[in-house]
Formats: sequence, structure tokens, C-alpha cells
Amino acid sequence: MPVPVPVPELGQFNFVQETKENLDWADLVTLDFSKYGTPEGKKELAQELIRAVREDGFFYVKNFNIPQEQRRS
Repeated sequence: MPVPVPVPELGQFNFVQETKENLDWADLVTLDFSKYGTPEGKKELAQELIRAVREDGFFYVKNFNIPQEQRRS
């Protein structure tokens, strides 16, 4: 059975416990959905998405053809 680890209160540490890295900011992978229009673009986009999810866990999307007025803030 794992040994319980005390959880610090919010704002009590500035690093991810598992990595000990200071993460004040992190670059996000940008996925350009304008590539979706061609078979080669779809393949490239799929590879970028898989890498972003597996390696970074987060990503930013641009050119997805939804007008600003239809997006929720």
C-alpha cells in the first residue's frame, strides 16, 4: 500500500512535485487546422496532435473556422 503524502495548501509550492521543475510558464504546441483540407495535411495534423497529447498534455488550436461570435468565452 502506498504511503500517504501530505498535500500542501494552494500556493505553497512553485514546482511540480514529480519533476521538481519550475513551471512559471510552458510553451504550447499550436495545431493549425487549416492543414485539415488535404490528405497530407490531415496526416501531419494527426501526428502533431498525438505528439502534443502524449508529450505535452496540452495544445492550442488555430484556423478552425468557427467565427468569434459563435465561440464562448
